[in-house]
Amino acid sequence: MRIRVLKLIDQTVGKTLCLLVGLLDALFEWTSKETGIPCAPEKILFIRPGGMGDFLYLLPAIAMVKRRFPDAALHVMCEKRNGQAAYLSDLVDDIFCYDDDTLRTLLTLLRGGYDIVIDSEQYHNLSAFFGYITRAKIRIGFKSNPSRNHCYTHLVNYSFDGQEAGEFMRLLEPLGISERNISFPDIVSTAAIEETPLRDDVHALREKYETVTVVAPRGRAKYRRWSPGKYGEVIRYLTRKPDMAVVIVGGKTESAIVERILYQFPDSRGQILSLVEKTSFLELCATLKMSNLFFGCDSGAAILAVLLGVPSVTLFGSADEKKWGVAGENHIIVRGTLPCSPCQVLGKFKACRNIDCMEKITSREVISAIEQLGF
Repeated sequence: MRIRVLKLIDQTVGKTLCLLVGLLDALFEWTSKETGIPCAPEKILFIRPGGMGDFLYLLPAIAMVKRRFPDAALHVMCEKRNGQAAYLSDLVDDIFCYDDDTLRTLLTLLRGGYDIVIDSEQYHNLSAFFGYITRAKIRIGFKSNPSRNHCYTHLVNYSFDGQEAGEFMRLLEPLGISERNISFPDIVSTAAIEETPLRDDVHALREKYETVTVVAPRGRAKYRRWSPGKYGEVIRYLTRKPDMAVVIVGGKTESAIVERILYQFPDSRGQILSLVEKTSFLELCATLKMSNLFFGCDSGAAILAVLLGVPSVTLFGSADEKKWGVAGENHIIVRGTLPCSPCQVLGKFKACRNIDCMEKITSREVISAIEQLGF
């Protein structure tokens, strides 16, 4: 509900503000489009609304800016739901959430003294307005929404088909940064994770069982929802031996689907542990890091598993795995093959009554992928 309200505010208030400042800027010529890139910027601001996956895919771009301007202070403005992803990097000097303390956000932007603002939001309006009011001489954003384009000094093309981490790297081209030779293992810092102790129940499970799989179903996300029965069939496979266990993770939105999954296992013999609504971000990271395998739907948790080097099997339906997924030797993507899939564009989907692109995926296909990984 909160996310829908924020989107509504963005489409009404945000769009109006962008159009207004654009008109005023054109009348009074406040913005110079010919400003050169500073050789040694002191403060750089990244703007990243959205979910945890968006923030994780932004990390390579942040790392490249830090490599180019090692003495610059890097700040990130984000949302409460994705801000904790900054724990995975020691590159960010300050982070603040505009939906947590709006007054502090506005004061920080107005007084921040930023030399460069990089807005990684793909389409919505408010981020462009926030970047504009910093009065930074260099403001970079995607050329994907005409209503906000005039809020930037430098526009970058955005491909709806390109892998998202690569699209974020495009934002660095106005800074003269074209190098892409950087990998997630070079970026992610596990120091905070290593300092986070495992929960007692997770530690006990790890001590007792040889193979531990983390399962992350999606609950309220209609277009990523897979049936509880099929999850149950896969979990039954993942606990087929007495030395195998499963940890189910998720938030409040997953509580209902996990309850239906657990109902299928009245006597799990301690092989299934539910941590739904029980872990912090760092506890989730620590749980993933100690696991042998990850299985779940397209989500931030799936990207986390890849970043932490955990072999993974990820389900894709309406979203494009070439854009949002990470495939590789130890990371397998399973998707339904329908002519209408993928249909997701910047969070918008076709109005389907039945999400066949997810339901067409069989538990046998998932188990086969898990077998390919040696489990």
